[in-house]
Amino acid sequence: SKKCHEAHVRALVECIKKGSVISEYVWVPLTIASRLAWSNRAVAMLVEKEFPREAATLVVTELELWLDMRYMILDSKRATEWAEHTDTRHPVWPIQQMLDSVFEELPKQRVLKRLHELLCTIKHGNPAAGAFAHDFGRGDDGILRAGAGVAIKLSEPVGNAVLAVSTYFMHQGALTASHAIELYAADRDTVFVNNEARRQMQEWQEPTLEFFWEGLNSLKPNVGYWFDSVGDWGSSIAKNLWDT
Repeated sequence: SKKCHEAHVRALVECIKKGSVISEYVWVPLTIASRLAWSNRAVAMLVEKEFPREAATLVVTELELWLDMRYMILDSKRATEWAEHTDTRHPVWPIQQMLDSVFEELPKQRVLKRLHELLCTIKHGNPAAGAFAHDFGRGDDGILRAGAGVAIKLSEPVGNAVLAVSTYFMHQGALTASHAIELYAADRDTVFVNNEARRQMQEWQEPTLEFFWEGLNSLKPNVGYWFDSVGDWGSSIAKNLWDT
């Protein structure tokens, strides 16, 4: 995450130093990718200190920012819309609107919507999230279970999974930023992001995918216990996430 953040920051700082006029279509994805990398570093610190639930709240922001990026590269005017947004009460675009436009396949829409729903319940302490959001939660069977904040056997795999998902969004954010640069460069004589900065943005991407799968696999033996704590609703999310 540190290397990823430095690469994106360096790319923009060099443009500023040269006095280059850089399109929103380039600097907006780069600055979002930078934020995703920094957030991933914060998630890693929280997970290391055994705060997986608190780390999960940051992944809500990461998912939403990544969707912003994916949505805006479909239309270059949207980057300007994002940069000029001033309404503190509402996001730039509704989540469902972005999901409908970015993903035509319903299974992908469904799993991301479910993931966003789950992360938001944790973030807001919604009692429907049971042991996800609180130290204890009661499932449909009436049994009280310890959550990730209490159960050590649960906090580690949950933390690994949260960090893995966060790392995935950082990875995808960097790919999207690189894609935006390439699309912009195709229509211009000059590329404002030099090749060294672009190489740094790409060199760590393969290892992060390997880490993502390792994190998910560490959760798999405990996924039944974890999702059972929120009853049928949680089990449904687990199945959608795992199948996808």
